[in-house]
Amino acid sequence: MHVKGECDMRGTYIAMVVADILNILTDELKDGVGDAIAACQTYEGGICTGSPMEEAHGGLTYCGFAALCCIREEKKIDLNRLLYWAVQRQMKDEGGFNGRTTKLWIPAMRSGNVQLSSFYNQLMVQMYVLLCAQTDEGGLRDKPGKPADYYHTCYALSGLSICQDLMGKEEKLYFNNKESGKLKEVHPVYNVEVSKLKKAKEYFASLPKVV
Repeated sequence: MHVKGECDMRGTYIAMVVADILNILTDELKDGVGDAIAACQTYEGGICTGSPMEEAHGGLTYCGFAALCCIREEKKIDLNRLLYWAVQRQMKDEGGFNGRTTKLWIPAMRSGNVQLSSFYNQLMVQMYVLLCAQTDEGGLRDKPGKPADYYHTCYALSGLSICQDLMGKEEKLYFNNKESGKLKEVHPVYNVEVSKLKKAKEYFASLPKVV
């Protein structure tokens, strides 16, 4: 992340996403990235920080897989194992996702939402976010009993938006059929509102290429 700082998929994801949006994602910049991420896929199917024998983590899996999508190298990893691991993260009764095999629920794990909308219960995710993760003050939290914060508010709202839009299909899905709670569509890879992402990419694509 910075000099003498942590080194994991978050930095990789940020570098690939920013470079892609700014239209400076060169072959040199992405050289070896796909292989490095693939080496971090664990025996469970998710993605970790380093060794394949470490525990897969929801946030790192999202960052790793989204980075692969940015560089169009998602087939570098075993997608069937990733899919199996990701859909197993949804809690049967609560509806939210957990981030690791032995962890309790969290509002909405975006990594389980990237191109997997047919494999999990979107309404259950919406129910958990709105009924369990939302606080009286309006922010969103990890789980009941925890305080709201910007971090959990951000990715819970992102997951909620993705669940409503069913990955770009014309059909929309709202908890309790309340369209008043509709959010703007968020891109699952870039975690940016789709219209803003389109505008940014068009702008940077119009600029002279960086040599």
